[in-house]
Amino acid sequence: MKKHVNFAFDLNDVREELFQLYGNKCVKCGISEEDCEEKYDKSLELHHVHPISFDGKIWSVNPIKSFVPLCPKCHIRGPQ
Repeated sequence: MKKHVNFAFDLNDVREELFQLYGNKCVKCGISEEDCEEKYDKSLELHHVHPISFDGKIWSVNPIKSFVPLCPKCHIRGPQ
């Protein structure tokens, strides 16, 4: 069963910061947000660099270090 997470930060703000950091493109294939929307009819997605899991402990998440933008195709394949 998947657990839902309430982050102590706004993912929309994180998304904007990540796009500034990575140039508004997929970090794996380099497709831009605009081309991604045209090709896949979806926006770039935020991928957890290190999967977030819970075992009864509270985890601290640095959103800028914990996420990277990926297109839907690369997100399915993973960031290798």
